[in-house]
Amino acid sequence: RDAASAREAELREVGALQQQVETARKACNALSSKAPRQSGLIELLARYEVDSLAAAFAKSHASLAGAEEQLEEALADLSTSDAAFTEVPVCSMEPATAQELADEHARLKEEVNRASDALARHREEEKVKSVQIADLEANMGVAAEEDAETARTLRDALWQAHRETLTIESADAFEPAMKRVDEITASRFGHARELGQLRQLKQAHIEAETRVTSADQHLKDLKARLGELEERAAEAGRAVGLRNMTPSELARWTEKHRSAQEVQRKLDRLNRQHRP
Repeated sequence: RDAASAREAELREVGALQQQVETARKACNALSSKAPRQSGLIELLARYEVDSLAAAFAKSHASLAGAEEQLEEALADLSTSDAAFTEVPVCSMEPATAQELADEHARLKEEVNRASDALARHREEEKVKSVQIADLEANMGVAAEEDAETARTLRDALWQAHRETLTIESADAFEPAMKRVDEITASRFGHARELGQLRQLKQAHIEAETRVTSADQHLKDLKARLGELEERAAEAGRAVGLRNMTPSELARWTEKHRSAQEVQRKLDRLNRQHRP
């Protein structure tokens, strides 16, 4: 009996639910009959969505194609006779650093040119002084200071030997040496003005030689620093497969590299945005 009672209760509940469904269906039909006709609105909206998606897809495809073409051009611009790139290489030197290197290299080149000119002038001055000294000594017809000093040294040595021995032989050896010194002294005394000029010229010659030595060392130092900058540029170039890169060439190349990186980032961004 309990089972039969439960069965009857279930049937009554199902009937009630069916009645509610039928009532809701009739109400929905009534509302639909009163609503205005859609005149293909749903179909129109569906068609608009398809057209919009097609236009968006075409625009996306064109953007990707344009970015890919720009990247190809950027890579071609990066390539040289030494290396051709199929992707943007890694470069450790920033364009600003490369430009600073190029600017410093250009400044040092100007300094090297000026130092070379200065060295040439100093060498010419030293050469002129040498010629002037030689001409003055030849025209005076007197013994040079070095010859006079040699004669005095010989005389003093022979005099010392004569004092120690006091022989005829030592006297005969000393006498011509003494006369030679007297002759040189007399001759030089008669050309005192020219000798004064000669001493001035020789001092000027010494100073010119000093300037030549200093200028030559300065030029060597500048060239060494220039070589260091050139090696830095060449090393940075070799790191990306480029040979014999000068600082100015490296500066231009790093600017192209930065442009290529920007194009690559743009392409990557478009690929992420339009990834299905």
